[in-house]
Amino acid sequence: MENMQITNYDHNEITSGIIDNTRIDKANYTLSLAAEAQRVGLCTAEQYNDFELRIFDRLADMIKAYTDGESSSVENSTAVMLLGSILYSTDLVLSRIPTDKAILQLFGDQSATFESIEALQHAGIRLNRELMLKALSQLRAVKRSRIKAPCIEYNRLLNATIAELIHSYDVYFDAKRNFTHVSYPMPTVNKSVCGIGGLLHMLDELQVENQFVNSFDGDSLDALWKRCAREISSATGVPINLGQLVFEQAILSLMSGRREPAVPLSAENARTLAQRDISSDEAYYSALNVIHKLEARANERYLQKLLERMRGQLSAIFSIETPAGREKAIRRFAWINGKG
Repeated sequence: MENMQITNYDHNEITSGIIDNTRIDKANYTLSLAAEAQRVGLCTAEQYNDFELRIFDRLADMIKAYTDGESSSVENSTAVMLLGSILYSTDLVLSRIPTDKAILQLFGDQSATFESIEALQHAGIRLNRELMLKALSQLRAVKRSRIKAPCIEYNRLLNATIAELIHSYDVYFDAKRNFTHVSYPMPTVNKSVCGIGGLLHMLDELQVENQFVNSFDGDSLDALWKRCAREISSATGVPINLGQLVFEQAILSLMSGRREPAVPLSAENARTLAQRDISSDEAYYSALNVIHKLEARANERYLQKLLERMRGQLSAIFSIETPAGREKAIRRFAWINGKG
């Protein structure tokens, strides 16, 4: 990297007051930071253009490495993958240092640590490998707190899938790979989070899910698994998230008037809830009014996401005009068979 002075500002004067952090995209950190630096005059247009050229020079090197030197071109999808890999690695490094120092890595002066985009990328690769070890350690912790349920997709995810994803992760050519689209549904996972960050995010959500589900009595959970045995133990049906399943039972029991949540929802509670004078528009807010009774079991963000996922079903249930019709819908939704 050439030693180019940042226009108009000494690096000690770069403050959060100059950079508008709302313009910085965490998922596209390197490019959005560079664009913001140019916008506020921390680099010239010439410096910015040079930065872009260095990115594409690095992409050309990556293409040669990817093709073992046999070609200087690849399909567009491969080029996008390689460019994403470069920028994901630089994002890892730059997002972990103060903004002023991050800008210096891109537009430089004599205090810059990295001499090229390649050096910055390799620093990101080293960090990525450290995070892979963290992911393996976190996976072991998730397994120790696992939910004891006969759920095929959940057990497959913990027993094999995540470890396979970690070990197959190509931190050099495909660092921005998306791992979050797994067969076990995880309604609280942000599926746009890529790379090792996506894996760690998924493991975080699994840990919270384990904590939430295991906060309920084992015998009660066993009764719920037995009630839903065909659905959660089948590899052919629609996969079910265990945290969502438990949450729905608990929130319905609280909406019925119970002081403490009950899992699984009883036929008596279903009947009581069906008798309540709650409109379709009020159903979500009725649930919101009692969700605080679950906050000792999981963080508010996790619970709110599960409730949002349930919002449509609540609206549909309480759009039914007759108590008998509502009770039938509640029983079906809560997997209650027979007369109870």
